[in-house]
Amino acid sequence: MANLSEQESWIDGIYQLETSDPVVAGPGGISNRQAEQLASRTAYLKKMQETTGDNLQKHLAASDPHSQYAPKNSPALTGTPTAPTTAQTANNTQIATTAFVKSAIAALVNGSPATLDTLQELANALGNDPNFSTTILNKLAQKLEKEQNGADIPDKAKFLANIGLKSAATRTVGTGASDIPDITIGDGRYLGKTTTAVAATKLAAARKIAGVLFDGTADIALMPENIGALPATGTAIAATKLAIARTINGMAFDGTANIALTPASVGALPTAGTAAASTKLATARKINGVAFDGTADIALTPANVGALPATGTAATATKLATARTINGVAFDGTANISLTPANVGALPAAGTAVAATKLATARKINGVAFDGTADIALPLDFPAGAPIPYPLSTPPTGWLKCNGQAFDKSRYPILASRYPSGFLPDLRGEFVRGWDDGRGADAGRGLMSVQGDAIRNMTGSIAVSTENTGSSTAIGTFSVTGIGGTVATSGFGNRGIPRFDFDASRVVPTANENRPRNIAFNYIVRAA
Repeated sequence: MANLSEQESWIDGIYQLETSDPVVAGPGGISNRQAEQLASRTAYLKKMQETTGDNLQKHLAASDPHSQYAPKNSPALTGTPTAPTTAQTANNTQIATTAFVKSAIAALVNGSPATLDTLQELANALGNDPNFSTTILNKLAQKLEKEQNGADIPDKAKFLANIGLKSAATRTVGTGASDIPDITIGDGRYLGKTTTAVAATKLAAARKIAGVLFDGTADIALMPENIGALPATGTAIAATKLAIARTINGMAFDGTANIALTPASVGALPTAGTAAASTKLATARKINGVAFDGTADIALTPANVGALPATGTAATATKLATARTINGVAFDGTANISLTPANVGALPAAGTAVAATKLATARKINGVAFDGTADIALPLDFPAGAPIPYPLSTPPTGWLKCNGQAFDKSRYPILASRYPSGFLPDLRGEFVRGWDDGRGADAGRGLMSVQGDAIRNMTGSIAVSTENTGSSTAIGTFSVTGIGGTVATSGFGNRGIPRFDFDASRVVPTANENRPRNIAFNYIVRAA
C-alpha cells in the first residue's frame, strides 16, 4: 500500500465526487483526488507554518527586531521629537524640553540682582572697548617700576625739568642750604629750603585722595568707587547711566559722558609745580592699610580698597562669604562640586532617565499602551485574535491557547473586540474551515459557527438471481457472499442463496471518525 502523492502547494478548490463518478483508485484516481488535494494543502500549510514559526523564533530572539523604531534603551531619536513641558516647580528625572529650559533661564535672569541687567550701561561708560582688559594691561605695561626708583625713566633730564627740579640733579644729596634748590609753584606759593615738618599733624590745606578729604588728622578709607574700581560683588552689565550720579575723585559722573580728572582730583602734584607747605606728616597715616607720611608716593592695590583686581577675580579668595547653590547643589568655593543631569533637568549622557519607573504620559508602541510599569508584547505579523498553529504545548508570552478558556476582557481589550463573549474557541482536535463568504460551497454558515461531522453519501447496487449464482452481482460498497445451509430450487437445480454485505473500507480508508490527512498543531492566538 503506497502513500498518497503530496505537493507543497495550495490547491484552489477541493474536487466534489459526483454520484456518476466511478471508483478509481491509485495515483491521480478520482477516488483519491480529494485526499491528494487536502494532503497538498496540508503540506503547504505545514511548510508555511514551519517558515512562520522559524521567522517568529528569529523575531523573538532578535535584539532589535524593529530597527525602524527607537529602542527603549538609549533611543537615538530623529526628526523633531516632542515631549510634555513640565512645570517649573518640578525637580525630577522628566525630560526637559526647550520650552522648559528657556522658561527656566528667563526666570533666572528676571530673578537676578538689578546690577546683572546693566552691563550694557557699564560697557558704554567704558567706551564699548571689546578688548578693555587688553587695553588696561597694555597701559599697565607702560608704567614705571616702583623698585627701579626712577632708574627706568627714559629721559631723566626732561623729567626733572617737567617736575621743576631743574638743577636739583647736580646738587649734593643732603640737608644743607645749597643742597636744596628753590622751587617756585605756579600759584605763587614757595617751597623753602627746609626739611620735612617733623611736627606736622595737619596739612595746611586739606587734600582729597580719590575724592575723600584728607588733612592728616585721621586715617581715611577709600571705597572701590573712589578709585573707579568695580565692587567685589559684581559688575553692571547693561548700564548707560547710573541711577544715582557719583563722584570720581571729586568729579560728578553718571555714565552719560566721559570725564577728565586733574592731578588735583587724584591728590597728585601738577606737572607745572609742587606743594608749597608740608612735605612730611609728623605722624604717618595709613591709607587703606598702606603707611603714608607724605615723603613718597604710595600705590594702592585693588585688595587695599576691597576691589577686584584688573583681571576681574579675587586672587586670594578661597571661600564665599555666603554659600550659594548651583542648581540646588551647595557651593562656597572651598571644594569642587559635580552637577548631575538630574540637577539641570536633563537626560544623562547615555540618553536614559536612570531613575524613571513610569512615564508621565503613557505612550503607545505599535498601538500597544506603554507607561514603563510593565513589559509589553509588540504586534507581530498576526493580528490579535487570529488563531495560528504553534508547534509547542506552551504558548509564548502574550499568546493564549485556543482551548475554550475565558480571558480578562479589560486586560485584553483588542482580543475582546474579536471575541466579545470573553471566551476563546476550543480548537483542540478540530479542523478550521474557511468562511463561505457568499461563495456557495458552504452556504448558510456564519463566522465562528460550529459544524458537526458528516460524510458524503456512498451508494452501491446489487443484482440478485435465484436462478443462477453467476447472475448475482455487486459493485461499490457491496459484496456477494454465499449463505451456507440455504437452497434455492429452480429448473437449473439447487443453488445457495447469496448474501450481500456493505463495507465502506472496500472503497475508502475508514476509522472511527471522518477526517482528511492532517498534522497536529497547538492553536494559539495573540492576546494583545
